[in-house]
Amino acid sequence: MIDTIIDIEVLKSFYNSKPSTDPSEDSKAWEEWLAFKKFLKEKTNLYLLANCLKEDAKQNYLGDLTTGRGNAKQGIEEASNYNGYQSIYFINKINHSKISKKIKISSLAHASSKDFLELWKNLSFYNKTTSYIVNPKNNKLFPWKRIKEYVTAITDLVIVDPYIFKSPHLLDNNLFTLIEHLIINKKQSTHITIISYVDKDNSFDIEDAYSKMKNYFNNNNLNITLSIVLTPPHKQLHDRYIYSNYFFVYSGNSFNYYKEDNTLKIKESRIEFNSYCNIDYHKQSLEQLNIIKNMIEYMPIVYKKNILGNPKNNRLIYPNN
Repeated sequence: MIDTIIDIEVLKSFYNSKPSTDPSEDSKAWEEWLAFKKFLKEKTNLYLLANCLKEDAKQNYLGDLTTGRGNAKQGIEEASNYNGYQSIYFINKINHSKISKKIKISSLAHASSKDFLELWKNLSFYNKTTSYIVNPKNNKLFPWKRIKEYVTAITDLVIVDPYIFKSPHLLDNNLFTLIEHLIINKKQSTHITIISYVDKDNSFDIEDAYSKMKNYFNNNNLNITLSIVLTPPHKQLHDRYIYSNYFFVYSGNSFNYYKEDNTLKIKESRIEFNSYCNIDYHKQSLEQLNIIKNMIEYMPIVYKKNILGNPKNNRLIYPNN
């Protein structure tokens, strides 16, 4: 499960925001408050920042979240101990100005005592539709610009699609457009690794695609560190995913949804958005990313030429680098 690093002031704000009305009178407010408390209590490793922390505050605010945690960890730590690429930071800027500034620059998910609940709702996709059927016959479309609705913070991306390079002429309206809408901070460096596959009958030139993508990113002022990995035939990954710091996307078809004229290429697909605030989804992503890491690490020498760039820069695949 993901880590949540929280300031005592934010925790105070949360408990002080407990609805004073009867649940029957304001069910929405109660549902949101209890859902966030359940997240802190059961669905995240919770760490309370140590400075400005008094014993009574520890008992009053942390004590209520101690029991019933299952496998969720809990602790009190110094702010300097944390630089997690998948951590959520609820931080009082006055008490922690240095770490707050550092987190903001790095594009990690962060909020203060004023907007912590809103951040959590965005990260957890609270009350959002998370599954869509894409079908041109029923006029059910999913324009790539809509993916912005699910992005809160991103520093690294892993795109898995064995067919994304099968039709190079479709890259502009699909892969390039998709990446551009996923990046919310153009100035911040984002590490992107694309895992794909090209069979021996395909005339695809990996170096040409790599160069074209880098030129596209430069021309659009996107600060992206790119790597491409083409898997050996016996290691081909069938499913299509996009992994980020806080969620992953599943697609029933290749992400080459659209033709050059922007009409749908696919007959039907399903696209799903899965938040890591759900323990099972986070565990699933870690398992799949570990498979990708092992595939890269033990790539036969003859296929090493199919790796361009350095995937070890990507913290989703190499979290300890």
